[in-house]
Amino acid sequence: MSDNQQHVQHDDGIPTFEPWLGVASAALVPAALSLFVPATYLIPLIVTTVALIATSLVMWRRQDSRRRGARP
Repeated sequence: MSDNQQHVQHDDGIPTFEPWLGVASAALVPAALSLFVPATYLIPLIVTTVALIATSLVMWRRQDSRRRGARP
Protein backbone atom coordinates (compact mmCIF):
# COMPACT_ATOMS: atom_id res chain seq x y z
CA MET A 1 0.00 0.00 0.00
CA SER A 2 1.44 3.38 -0.95
CA ASP A 3 1.84 6.30 1.44
CA ASN A 4 -0.95 8.21 -0.29
CA GLN A 5 -3.45 5.42 0.28
CA GLN A 6 -2.58 5.18 3.96
CA HIS A 7 -3.31 8.87 4.59
CA VAL A 8 -6.69 8.96 2.86
CA GLN A 9 -9.48 9.73 5.30
CA HIS A 10 -12.66 7.79 4.77
CA ASP A 11 -15.97 9.59 5.07
CA ASP A 12 -18.27 7.19 6.87
CA GLY A 13 -21.24 9.56 6.80
CA ILE A 14 -21.09 10.53 10.48
CA PRO A 15 -21.66 14.27 10.86
CA THR A 16 -18.95 16.13 12.69
CA PHE A 17 -18.80 19.51 14.39
CA GLU A 18 -17.27 22.16 12.18
CA PRO A 19 -15.77 25.05 14.17
CA TRP A 20 -16.71 27.64 11.55
CA LEU A 21 -20.36 26.63 11.90
CA GLY A 22 -20.17 27.34 15.62
CA VAL A 23 -18.85 30.83 14.94
CA ALA A 24 -21.50 31.43 12.28
CA SER A 25 -24.20 30.27 14.68
CA ALA A 26 -22.83 32.59 17.36
CA ALA A 27 -23.53 35.49 14.99
CA LEU A 28 -27.24 34.89 15.54
CA VAL A 29 -26.98 35.93 19.20
CA PRO A 30 -26.13 39.61 18.63
CA ALA A 31 -28.52 39.71 15.66
CA ALA A 32 -31.37 38.48 17.87
CA LEU A 33 -30.38 40.81 20.70
CA SER A 34 -30.59 43.76 18.34
CA LEU A 35 -34.33 43.19 18.13
CA PHE A 36 -34.82 43.75 21.84
CA VAL A 37 -32.26 46.32 23.00
CA PRO A 38 -32.40 50.12 22.78
CA ALA A 39 -31.26 51.81 19.59
CA THR A 40 -27.96 52.91 21.14
CA TYR A 41 -26.74 49.29 21.04
CA LEU A 42 -27.70 48.57 17.43
CA ILE A 43 -24.43 49.64 15.78
CA PRO A 44 -22.15 47.58 18.09
CA LEU A 45 -24.40 44.54 17.73
CA ILE A 46 -24.47 44.83 13.94
CA VAL A 47 -20.68 45.21 13.85
CA THR A 48 -20.33 42.15 16.06
CA THR A 49 -22.67 40.14 13.84
CA VAL A 50 -20.78 41.09 10.68
CA ALA A 51 -17.42 40.38 12.32
CA LEU A 52 -18.54 36.91 13.42
CA ILE A 53 -19.90 36.08 9.97
CA ALA A 54 -16.70 37.30 8.29
CA THR A 55 -14.61 35.27 10.73
CA SER A 56 -16.63 32.15 10.03
CA LEU A 57 -16.21 32.62 6.28
CA VAL A 58 -12.44 32.94 6.68
CA MET A 59 -12.39 29.81 8.85
CA TRP A 60 -14.46 27.93 6.27
CA ARG A 61 -12.19 29.00 3.43
CA ARG A 62 -9.04 27.97 5.31
CA GLN A 63 -10.56 24.59 6.17
CA ASP A 64 -11.62 24.03 2.59
CA SER A 65 -8.20 24.91 1.20
CA ARG A 66 -6.52 22.56 3.71
CA ARG A 67 -8.81 19.72 2.68
CA ARG A 68 -8.20 20.33 -0.99
CA GLY A 69 -4.44 20.37 -0.40
CA ALA A 70 -4.63 17.01 1.41
CA ARG A 71 -6.26 15.25 -1.52
CA PRO A 72 -3.91 13.44 -3.87
